[in-house]
Amino acid sequence: MEENMKQDIGIYFNSEMSYPTKEYNFRPDTRYPEFQDCAFQEVASERNSVYEGVRNAFLLMEYDKENIGSVKWNPLGEFMKHGDNVLLKPNMVMHYNRSDAGVNCLYTHPSIVATIIDYCILALSENDILYGKITVGDAPMQECNFETLIEESGYKKLIQYYSEKGIKIELVDFRNVRTKNEGGIRIKQAEDKENGVIVQLNEKSNFAEICEERLKNLRITNYDPHILQKHHNINVHEYKVAKEILETDVIINLPKPKTHRKAGVTIAMKNLVGINANKEFLPHHTLGSQEEGGDAYLYKNNCLRMSDYLLDKRNFLMQSEKYSLAKGVNFVARAIGRIGTIFYKKNYREGSWYGNDTIWRTIYDLNKIAFYADKKGVIQEYVSRKMLIVADMVIAGQKDGPVAPSEKFCGVIAIGENPGYFDKTICNLMGFDLEKIPTTAHLHETGRFPIMKENMGKIVSNYKKWDGKQAGQIPKKDSLQFEANPGWKDVP
Repeated sequence: MEENMKQDIGIYFNSEMSYPTKEYNFRPDTRYPEFQDCAFQEVASERNSVYEGVRNAFLLMEYDKENIGSVKWNPLGEFMKHGDNVLLKPNMVMHYNRSDAGVNCLYTHPSIVATIIDYCILALSENDILYGKITVGDAPMQECNFETLIEESGYKKLIQYYSEKGIKIELVDFRNVRTKNEGGIRIKQAEDKENGVIVQLNEKSNFAEICEERLKNLRITNYDPHILQKHHNINVHEYKVAKEILETDVIINLPKPKTHRKAGVTIAMKNLVGINANKEFLPHHTLGSQEEGGDAYLYKNNCLRMSDYLLDKRNFLMQSEKYSLAKGVNFVARAIGRIGTIFYKKNYREGSWYGNDTIWRTIYDLNKIAFYADKKGVIQEYVSRKMLIVADMVIAGQKDGPVAPSEKFCGVIAIGENPGYFDKTICNLMGFDLEKIPTTAHLHETGRFPIMKENMGKIVSNYKKWDGKQAGQIPKKDSLQFEANPGWKDVP
């Protein structure tokens, strides 16, 4: 990791913070000194406490300390220089919330992104000329309707606003394949591009220590295991990363912290799963019970084993576009699975529980790629790009995340640079045990390619109960006390 990476985590809290509407393109309600000469900086007539919140989080971190309060203040100037490609990576997982709790707890709100774009423009510009490029992009779930998401949220309107100002900016859907769901079957909707570069980790992967038998049992729900096994086997561990990721010089990681079925939580590290262009490269769980060397569920269960066998057949049929047959197999598989859970004390399926020992490895691999892959996708011994993390916790997600979360109002904007330590800090803030969440418990297992520096910093916050604490030091009573995903409620 970079030697000059700041270790502190900035956490700004405002109990009255709320998202602005898209009517005014998420403009601030105040003309701040640093933007007084910028042509794009109109002032909105509605309150924008989110913009103020992000700005105050920068102030907590003392970015460009010597110029704070002046027209010269440029908080992101230390992260980027003229000519850089800058990628903003929000969490844009799905266009609707399956819990009907609304989208404010589902994906990164565009008001956060708008604020960051403004400060990127400030850092990359001189005399109102932008020297560089800004890209906003993600690879949401394959059934996500990207057009609906960006239209209803205001992302599309926001990007158009900057484009009309002459700003070189692009909004990109990284996915190569999109599908729609009909009766539990994913029907291929479009495969109209071939974006992505194969990045091979091989022996550098966190799957390299897994035996061949278990590698054959790696799975991702709803995808053909034969394809997954081409990319993860005894000889190869590889991912198909969006070319925009490799081309960038700076990644602004913009997670929406939530509880997560398979990972326990999704924060900064998990957000980088969205840099992969094809889902078939992403192991999520391992077939079988924990007793049998898998992690799909806890105890041996013949019904669940048969159900999983049939779901593999269904996934093969879906890939072959034999949808009618796939529907029939899916019906039988689900019925047998329901019978299995009736006699099964712990109702876990497909790795959606605290015993998942697979997905943290995928998460680590993609973070290694984000930091250590060069522009051609070759892993180097040095860090290839910078990262800044700005988490949208104005409203976060709890209970059945990531795609059916319930709202958890936090009133928080969190900022950091060290993704492993950032996740430990926010996980603690959410009220979870760092040793029980695999992505925070295994951080010492990344080998020559660390995603956390060992000399950890402290929390810098305007909220006294958090200020000065280190990850793990916030007591439960002072945490935000998120309600865990159902499969994570009875962690031993």
